Amino acid sequence: TSGVATPADVAALETFVKGSENSEVVTEQYLIVPSEQQNMITVVKADDLSVVKTIETPYPSGQGGFGKNTVVSGTSIFVDTYDDSGNYDDLWLKYDLNDLDAAPVELAYDGPFRSPVFDDSYGYGTYGSGSTTQVARLNKNDLTVDTLISRPAGASTNSFSGVYAIQGTKLFVGDVQYNAGDGQVFVYDTTDLNAAPSVLTASPSAEYQDIERFGNNISANDKWVAVSGYTSDGNGYNSTGSVHVFDMENLSAAPIA
Repeated sequence: TSGVATPADVAALETFVKGSENSEVVTEQYLIVPSEQQNMITVVKADDLSVVKTIETPYPSGQGGFGKNTVVSGTSIFVDTYDDSGNYDDLWLKYDLNDLDAAPVELAYDGPFRSPVFDDSYGYGTYGSGSTTQVARLNKNDLTVDTLISRPAGASTNSFSGVYAIQGTKLFVGDVQYNAGDGQVFVYDTTDLNAAPSVLTASPSAEYQDIERFGNNISANDKWVAVSGYTSDGNGYNSTGSVHVFDMENLSAAPIA
């Protein structure tokens, strides 16, 4: 479908969003709406909500899951999917925003690879599972593994490398199960991934000792890093959540908010 969005288009988009496990992906130019249940993604212009293209799974005989994980980087849309054999752990599709009618590039690898973030050249994400979980850096063009980062001392077994953010040469990796659920965030230098990471926590003082699941979500720009602690708020109240903001230029300091 293409053209200016009609009320029916908008209603359909609402259905897509409600039917997806993931939220829509927003860029300056596009809104990418995944619908895992309907095995499609819809590309919409951000300025006027006109539908550019509805892309259905190229694997109609598969087990679904098309759009379960969707990432936009530059002019590429990366979509995690099952293939016709039901194999989910080793296939991403890469679509070109400049030519959405072209067939996608299949990016097969020895996975699984989850929750990626991208810079200009690489993707960083969870590689493996359980006690073998690592952070992987993969080539953006073909997702071949470039570097594997083993779990640092003190990281939890179950959740290391579950959440990511990247800003400049800093890669933030969440570890929400650390210390029975207190959580922490590792900060890597992408120019030297073998160097020991620095660590962010929400417990620089007694005021924040009640924070739980710190590192559940991470967002970063050139000035600030925001990290959520979604279970407690630091004031003794459960299930209320909190957000801690760090100065990008002084990450060793206590959060400023």
